[in-house]
Amino acid sequence: MQKLSEVFTQAVAERWAIPHFNISDLGMLNAIAVKAAELRAPVMIGVSEGERAVIRDGIAVAMVAAAAKTFGASLYLNADHARSPESAIEAITAGFQSVHIDLSKESDETNIAGVLQVVEAARAAGDVMVEGEIGYLVTDSSTIYTEAVVVPEESLASVERAVNFIQATKVDRLAAAVGTIHGMVVKDNLAKDNVNVERVGLIHSAIPTVPLVLHGGAGVPFDAVAEAVKAGIANVHFSTDLRIAYITALRASLAGAPEEIIPYKLFKPAGSALQEVVRERILLCGAAGKII
Repeated sequence: MQKLSEVFTQAVAERWAIPHFNISDLGMLNAIAVKAAELRAPVMIGVSEGERAVIRDGIAVAMVAAAAKTFGASLYLNADHARSPESAIEAITAGFQSVHIDLSKESDETNIAGVLQVVEAARAAGDVMVEGEIGYLVTDSSTIYTEAVVVPEESLASVERAVNFIQATKVDRLAAAVGTIHGMVVKDNLAKDNVNVERVGLIHSAIPTVPLVLHGGAGVPFDAVAEAVKAGIANVHFSTDLRIAYITALRASLAGAPEEIIPYKLFKPAGSALQEVVRERILLCGAAGKII
């Protein structure tokens, strides 16, 4: 399996993106691994601090490694939205291939200082990529909104801040806020094009070798995601849409078989539903067939 840094170099050069899927359990991981192997696509598996607390870091590392080997998939484990240097460093120590240190709501000085701690730990550990974040997303993750969400201009990352951040931290990837939200707006098609594609292009032009990360991909129209990838996004995060598909199918399974007590039988339709969502997003990112 290629190093994650090598895959990102390829994605940046060829203008496609590595899809990033968050998981909460083994069923979600297996469903993603099946499609990643089938489509020969490199995929990042994300676990947030909440998901890490449930799964546990060591188990997450072992699960992803076993799934990659079992299904023949290129899977890379990322600690998503670590909220402190200590949390990110714990993931590095456990064997994660990537960490996302998110201090984006702190001052730039505090953000940079914390990222530098994580970068130092990652370099000492070896082949571990570090993602930093500037600007901020105005909503909460995995939340369904029924009213339009206003994204203020001050929440977006500027080109100047992006350049300064990269120069100061030497971080491997940059999540720059460009208008997306965490969670999804689902009422009356309110989730319109909320990616500032022009801003993506300007930041990419200023730091062309640094992979740019788009968080909050779940509620963004497919054409807007595709345009953002063309403009320079090399990594797209999906979570809420996966959870909706998985839980909706699981609820239907439970309602349709009230006497069933074997968990894996009830979870099977949920895995199948998730596979279709994963397939669509791998194709959307242009990642299919990219495994060398």
